[in-house]
Amino acid sequence: MFEALSLTDILPATRVFMRIRTTIFVKQLLGFGVILLLTALLALAAYLSMNRIGMLASDILRGPVAAKHHALLAESYLQQARTLEQRFLIHLDTDDVEMFKNATDSAKSHVWLILTTDSIGNPDHHHTIVMKRKAAELERSIAQYYQGFSDIVWEISLRAEKRMVSFTDVLRSDTAIQHKYTAYTAKAERSSVLAKEISAIAETEMLEVTETMNTTRRQAITTFLSLSALILLTGLGISFVFSRRISVSIKQIRDAAQQVAGGMRSMRLDIRSGDELEDLAVSFNAMVTNLDQMFSDIEEMFVELEDKSLELASTNEQNKRLLLNVLPEGIADRLIAGESLIADEHQEATILFADIVGFTRLSAQQSAVEIVQMLNWLFSIFDELCEKNGVEKIKTIGDSYMAVCGIPAAREDHLEAIANLALAMIPEIEGFARLSGLPIAVRIGIHTGSVVAGVIGKRKFIYDLWGDTVNTASRMESSGEANKIHVSEKVFSALKSHYTFEERGMIEVKSKGQMRTYFLTGNISQEQRS
Repeated sequence: MFEALSLTDILPATRVFMRIRTTIFVKQLLGFGVILLLTALLALAAYLSMNRIGMLASDILRGPVAAKHHALLAESYLQQARTLEQRFLIHLDTDDVEMFKNATDSAKSHVWLILTTDSIGNPDHHHTIVMKRKAAELERSIAQYYQGFSDIVWEISLRAEKRMVSFTDVLRSDTAIQHKYTAYTAKAERSSVLAKEISAIAETEMLEVTETMNTTRRQAITTFLSLSALILLTGLGISFVFSRRISVSIKQIRDAAQQVAGGMRSMRLDIRSGDELEDLAVSFNAMVTNLDQMFSDIEEMFVELEDKSLELASTNEQNKRLLLNVLPEGIADRLIAGESLIADEHQEATILFADIVGFTRLSAQQSAVEIVQMLNWLFSIFDELCEKNGVEKIKTIGDSYMAVCGIPAAREDHLEAIANLALAMIPEIEGFARLSGLPIAVRIGIHTGSVVAGVIGKRKFIYDLWGDTVNTASRMESSGEANKIHVSEKVFSALKSHYTFEERGMIEVKSKGQMRTYFLTGNISQEQRS
């Protein structure tokens, strides 16, 4: 972007100045040269001292940096082990057990590296001792966590032979298993806490070392600048005593240099002495001209950087808008902030499934364009109703539509919001059927309870839900009737004072057995309630 000052810009002025001193102050030149030599030696000593301080700081920081690195990796592997543990307890997949073992082994290996890391500074330092002690405790805690999980896996494998394959059933029926599960879960949580504490201790030690080194650097710089200023001022004082004319010219050059340093880049010297001082002024003017051009180039560069920053901010905003098309806003913000694993458990949420009845038959009779247009129209209406009622659309699969309320942001009236959404969907479907003449309807199922929510995928993200509540809501939809809202008894109990229902009675629900269910038929107005 710009051309730096070169020796060819500086040496002419230096040579002129030396000729002046040789001509007028022959005897004083030697003393002044000694002063300059001392300044150079002082600068060399300061440089070597600063370099030594930097090398020492690097050596001292090596231990805490390595400890923090291994602590963060150990914490990451522990989080991975927790995820694999929970996945095994849900799906009972033995592959998860092997991956769990690999994750805990990796975590232990990084903890071992913390224990064996050499401290370049004082090995008896308080932070080092505490960090080593916590690392030893973390190593034991991970081993106990692994052993506890292994015991649970063994107990589940024994009960699997007796066809007790549900971990929930095992946990509910066996007090000993409950204690083991509670114990190793506590060890897992303690391991995560220890890993974070080790990382924090290493960070604290790094900050203390850095602050100490910075203080030392500042003291060295202050000493160097003070001595340099003293030596230079002594030299200038001697020059002033023996040569008033040269002092005046040098003062002009000094004042001009200060003004340039203050930002007056248009400053130029006008010395017409006809000797070396005039040559020195010419050289100074050339340097200032070059400096002015250099700063102009820098200003242009900053303008370009500002434009690129604005462009980057605009691009980031566009990316965020695209991400909001597939993820809830809170989840998108967490991903943008760098959170790599998003998995949340929500105790209260309501799930809705809606399925287009007659879609399979229509898809065989209509063209692909007509089918897509129909689904786009219907699901766009559903999207608008979701936004109006504060409900989060999760996904569509074929002719099925899934929505939830109560996550990712908690909401006390999540059941009412889903109920109002379902009641608004049926008139829209009926109206479409009348206008289009197509024999279609909608079958809706609702259930409420706890769910697990999270983001899966690395390139194509999807925010999805899992758990018994999701499965039950799906069963309510699949066992329902056309243009009716099929709900569980739990939904009925929560909404019966504000909504009207039609009891369906006991029915056989796939994978759930006999269940008492209801059809949601309407909303009781405020006047009717009172």
